[in-house]
Amino acid sequence: MTFETGREAIRFAERAFVAVVLWQFLASWGMLHLGLRVTIRQSRVKCWGSLALAVGSNIALGAGLVVAFIVAIVINSPSPADTVVMVPVLGLGIGAMMSCLFIKAAFSVSFARAARAWSWMLAATAVSVVVLALVVQPAFRRGTEREQDVCMYNQHRICSQLKHYRRYNDNKWPASLDALLAEEYGLSPVNLHCPLFRATSLLAVRKFDYFYLPPVDDDPNRIILCDFRGNHSSGGRFVVQIGRDEFLRPVPMSEYQFQAELTKRVNAAFAEALRQAEGGAATSPAGRE
Repeated sequence: MTFETGREAIRFAERAFVAVVLWQFLASWGMLHLGLRVTIRQSRVKCWGSLALAVGSNIALGAGLVVAFIVAIVINSPSPADTVVMVPVLGLGIGAMMSCLFIKAAFSVSFARAARAWSWMLAATAVSVVVLALVVQPAFRRGTEREQDVCMYNQHRICSQLKHYRRYNDNKWPASLDALLAEEYGLSPVNLHCPLFRATSLLAVRKFDYFYLPPVDDDPNRIILCDFRGNHSSGGRFVVQIGRDEFLRPVPMSEYQFQAELTKRVNAAFAEALRQAEGGAATSPAGRE
């Protein structure tokens, strides 16, 4: 499947995710109802009864995942790979146990028979996970990668216009990005907005999606431009340093690398201005990514 734009791929992934979640709920309800009739051998199992159990079981699975994620944070899981394995396994275990207890209490059967009945619902859940892995995640990844390319292109455009501005203004830096929107510099307002950022909070409302601070000198290690925190779901940023011979270009950095750069004395003013613009304290580079 091909997409014209990254945003189109992301929209497809979001709609597919909603469809798979709805399908998973309906399928889990049907499979649980069938499992109850076959395993527990109660032909008079009502649809509304199995529906209530399906709702409870899905809530239990969700609660299990939340608890597992909290446990991963509390024990300070040593690596993302460990977290990726531990959270689903522990969450599924907690959800399965709670679901079987629901069935055991509702039908007064043994825990083993309740587990066999719930295993029918597990089959529907497993199929849903496979569909998510094979369809939704690749589409979302492709869309995100394309949008990140657009974001990097935007910063390339900003860097080009910064050099253009200095060329015609006695080598001075513009006071703000607004200056680059003048007709003689040709920067479009579209280039000042990250395609990956979505202002879902009133606190996230801002004029541009990139932070710029005019430098006081031409130190090649000085940061002058970066993404705002939260632009990219991956947590990374595109960062522009002056560079040698003023070779301005955006460089992808992880949040850890970026915070490490901010601790350098040459970037102290930029770090403080960015902290105020983002409305919170910067993350310590000694912390986890």
